[in-house]
Amino acid sequence: MLEFRISGETAEVDCLADQLERAGYVVRRSKPYRNRDEEGCRVYLELDEDKVMGWMLANLGKASLDDPS
Repeated sequence: MLEFRISGETAEVDCLADQLERAGYVVRRSKPYRNRDEEGCRVYLELDEDKVMGWMLANLGKASLDDPS
């Protein structure tokens, strides 16, 4: 499992976490955490390592084709 933390404005954090969850990358998602002195929040995700690595390898291949150097 890969552990991942998203922090920022609450709506943006929820939106990104929702997108990752819908795409099937999220195994477990924490509730939003907020300290009293913070305006935003943070969410901790456990990601499916195989799916994330597959996505990374696919995108590395695309990046190397796009980069002429």
